[in-house]
Amino acid sequence: MQVHRQTGHLKRSIKRTENLGTVKSSVAVGVSESDVPYIEDLITGTAVMRPRNFIGRGFSESKDEVIDILSGRK
Repeated sequence: MQVHRQTGHLKRSIKRTENLGTVKSSVAVGVSESDVPYIEDLITGTAVMRPRNFIGRGFSESKDEVIDILSGRK
């Protein structure tokens, strides 16, 4: 059985883009499939690996803070 190894490649591949306007702002966070070809398997899982949707979980955990920052409350 092959065990994964933690190299930090996935963490280094997470990118953020911001579009901060006076009326409308947005922030996007994601991982390019060209940088991390296994990202879909990681997020949705496989027959032998449970899903690890770290992006969705991270969004849920930080949503309120992001809204505060974008609305100027922080």
